[in-house]
Amino acid sequence: MRIPSNIPVLLIASVIFLSVLGACVGMWILVEREGNVLQVSAQSLADDSAHRERYDALNDLREESASDRAYLTSLILQGEDDAVSFLSTIDRLAGQLGVQLSAEQLSVREQKDDPYDALAVTFDIAGEDDAVMQLLTFFEMLPYHTVIDSVTLKRTNEASTGVARTESSITILLTITKE
Repeated sequence: MRIPSNIPVLLIASVIFLSVLGACVGMWILVEREGNVLQVSAQSLADDSAHRERYDALNDLREESASDRAYLTSLILQGEDDAVSFLSTIDRLAGQLGVQLSAEQLSVREQKDDPYDALAVTFDIAGEDDAVMQLLTFFEMLPYHTVIDSVTLKRTNEASTGVARTESSITILLTITKE
């Protein structure tokens, strides 16, 4: 029996076609698998990059806030020497304003659940109205962590001079380190 001449060609073409089709399917499966590996690797790199960025941001924040923490720490009286220096500064300022100032009461109020205590200082102040008000304004703007606990004012006009005099008592609470 005689085989027509185009059958071997068709058979060879079919074998080549099936080989190419198998190679294409094999390549597609390989590309799909490698693509999945690449996606997992890319996601891992993205996660690592995000972690690194968060770490860098937190590290930058820690470094930037170091100066803020140092500044805030400077606003807390660090023991007896700072307290004496503070009282001397207040006394000097009162003298410059022409105000009579005396520290009447000085006590430490212990704060239980706080790493700091409060130094309670009560000042009696007497002088011309404007000068006393300037000193009270200074107490409001102290560069320390302070709270004005109480203020009393008593104004009188001197009939002979017409000058308003003010007597005041102010209690402030200053943050100090525990001893």
